[in-house]
Amino acid sequence: MDDPQPGLGDEVERWLRTTTSARRIAAPVDAVDIAGVGQMLIIAVVGYDDRISVVALQPSTMPGPDYAVLFLRDDLGNQYDTRGAGGSGAGRGQSVWTHSFQGPLHEGARELYLYGVLSQEAGTHTAADPLPPHVTIAVDR
Repeated sequence: MDDPQPGLGDEVERWLRTTTSARRIAAPVDAVDIAGVGQMLIIAVVGYDDRISVVALQPSTMPGPDYAVLFLRDDLGNQYDTRGAGGSGAGRGQSVWTHSFQGPLHEGARELYLYGVLSQEAGTHTAADPLPPHVTIAVDR
């Protein structure tokens, strides 16, 4: 049996190339735990002309008073501003979420860092701030 190829599958990759302006940045399919956000299964990171979207499966829980806002940086030091998130129920207390960030991905970026910042600090957080505990996502090239 052949080893599975990384990515979203040949048909999905072909559809992305021929039908949309979206491009796969990464498809880690990795379970992570982000401080202040909680557990999530990152399914894919998709890039568009004007944004980067992280698609994840997350437990449906109501945020507490110290919930965190997701942020995204790359290994070149660029911070991608959050554009919002939306989710839909996936049954059994889980939701599929899309977290969008201002894009596109900067040329030459090899890694993305996904992390949470407490909501009360999110408005003043910049790329000059130290990188908090984070999840590293390798960019597919």
